[in-house]
Amino acid sequence: MKSEKLKVVRGSGNVFRDLGHKNADAEQLADDPEIWLAELKKISADTQFMKERRQPKTPKRTVSK
Repeated sequence: MKSEKLKVVRGSGNVFRDLGHKNADAEQLADDPEIWLAELKKISADTQFMKERRQPKTPKRTVSK
């Protein structure tokens, strides 16, 4: 059996970046929930942001008995 020499290259820690994806950081966040949650915790609960979201109000619903 003939052995081959392998070249070892250290990756960046983000496989998507190493493969040349243009949204590598976003894909990495979605792929690793621990990183995603850590980034999410950095966002403060800014009330001004909540006012500017332009999300429609929740419709009123009646509950039947």
